[in-house]
Amino acid sequence: MAKVFLSYAREDVEIAGQLAEWIGRAGHEVWWDRHIHGGTRFSSEIDRALKDAEAIVVIWSEASVDSAWVQDEASEGRDSGRLVPIRLGRSRPPLGFRQFHCISLGDWDGSGEPPTLDELHSAIAKTTRDQEESTAAAVQQEPRKQHLASVCVLPFVNMSGDPEQ
Repeated sequence: MAKVFLSYAREDVEIAGQLAEWIGRAGHEVWWDRHIHGGTRFSSEIDRALKDAEAIVVIWSEASVDSAWVQDEASEGRDSGRLVPIRLGRSRPPLGFRQFHCISLGDWDGSGEPPTLDELHSAIAKTTRDQEESTAAAVQQEPRKQHLASVCVLPFVNMSGDPEQ
């Protein structure tokens, strides 16, 4: 299954943990900042995990719309075509992300199954399938033909009338 990066605001850690568990139950490998251990440089670990992810799930909440970290992570997803945005409550994504359909979790508080879990799994599957197809298309493109240098030898014509020339 897919490698999923989960982006959220610190205030939503309980919901993020429950969502990570539900996504993981579907067989996906979920990375979220609980995988960062003491002494690790946050930015390096996050950057590496973002690059490895096939889908970037962003939880938009009242807290996360103001988070520079969440906006940066969401930008990576948006710019690379791997963004899967979801929203909690009545929160609206910040400018730059409102043109993307968000999967609404409504007032889900982390208990029980999220109400739109099937929609989330479908969006992750479609995003990762699109990534696989674009990668396969790039690999299948015919490689450029190399231009090899060539030499042409033409006979010389004596235009002087002197055979020694």
